Amino acid sequence: MKKRLRMYVIAIVAIVAVITAIGYFYTELSATVWHLRHGFHAEVGGIKVRIPLAYETDGSNGLASLLITRMSGNMWHGGGAISIDFHKQPSPEVVRLLESRGAMKKTKIGQQTASFAGRSGNCVESTPQTGNERLQRSMQSIDFREIRCWFGGDVEVTFRRTANLKNDFYSIIQSAALAQENAK
Repeated sequence: MKKRLRMYVIAIVAIVAVITAIGYFYTELSATVWHLRHGFHAEVGGIKVRIPLAYETDGSNGLASLLITRMSGNMWHGGGAISIDFHKQPSPEVVRLLESRGAMKKTKIGQQTASFAGRSGNCVESTPQTGNERLQRSMQSIDFREIRCWFGGDVEVTFRRTANLKNDFYSIIQSAALAQENAK
């Protein structure tokens, strides 16, 4: 009887430990499962993009856009979202004009060029200015950034969230190549 009780206790402790580990590392497990199912690339609009281990996508489902996300977890700190949109885009100047008239102003803090699937483009990094002191402090505490890149009149790539992922963002968009080039 004691041996059977000991086995039950060990089994219950093991189950609780596994459930606790799954809960603690849920973000990391979710991304890992995505990569086991899909590999390390996603394709949208004839473009293949490398997806690093900490990231996952929602799948384009035939749409002309792709959302790549990284959730902050216990092993991977900082989260963000990268959207790749293939449709007629307003020029960077028009976007800045609209933003300057909107409720949320942005402060430009940097600019650089990048490439996306052989296209050269311009990227503008900014921080939002909300006018709400509490929200502004919250965004400053996570070092919130927005980076918008334009590659011609029909491709826009946007990053939003923590600045510590800025290098990941540029690495992901620089990895983009025509899907046919990757097949060769």
